[in-house]
Amino acid sequence: MPNWCFTLYAVEGSKEKIDDLHNKIESLSKRDEPQAPSLFGKMWLRNLIELLGGNPTKICCRGKICEWERVSDTLLTYQTMTAWGELNAVREFIQQKYPTLKIYYQAEESGCEYYKTNDSEGKYFPERYVVNQSDGCEQFIFTEGEEQEFFNDITTLTGETVTTIEKAKNAVHEYNANHEDWIDLKIFSVTI
Repeated sequence: MPNWCFTLYAVEGSKEKIDDLHNKIESLSKRDEPQAPSLFGKMWLRNLIELLGGNPTKICCRGKICEWERVSDTLLTYQTMTAWGELNAVREFIQQKYPTLKIYYQAEESGCEYYKTNDSEGKYFPERYVVNQSDGCEQFIFTEGEEQEFFNDITTLTGETVTTIEKAKNAVHEYNANHEDWIDLKIFSVTI
């Protein structure tokens, strides 16, 4: 059983190309049966790859589309649930089929501490650091790319002065070892 990675995508481009991709995704949901049997059902990524004319035996498709929304004429968002990480081969295949579209993503799989984005400017996914503190009721702090703000948050939560990412990790580790409540730290790495 894999750890499930949840990836959010923001796809921007011309109305015509966004329409086409949205209609293809939408058509999968309206089928009576999936193209190929799977535990992932009609929204299995393999079905999308086949619909776009690809060979799913050459692309890892272990996952499904969970949600999608036509945000505007030039923006489509969708979320996938995939095994262990963001399926970059699927994203790259879609990008090849629609070379004028720009696909941004943010992926999170906490079991393996996999947090990635390709949105280096923070256009759609500005979060770079997520801190979750649990003391019976959870509190999430999202920091949008400002390291000093992140360091200040960790300093406030742990009582340790933090000035580097490594010191932040150490302060959280030390805090968790000495307290009943805990702090979960997520740092999104930016890939291009």
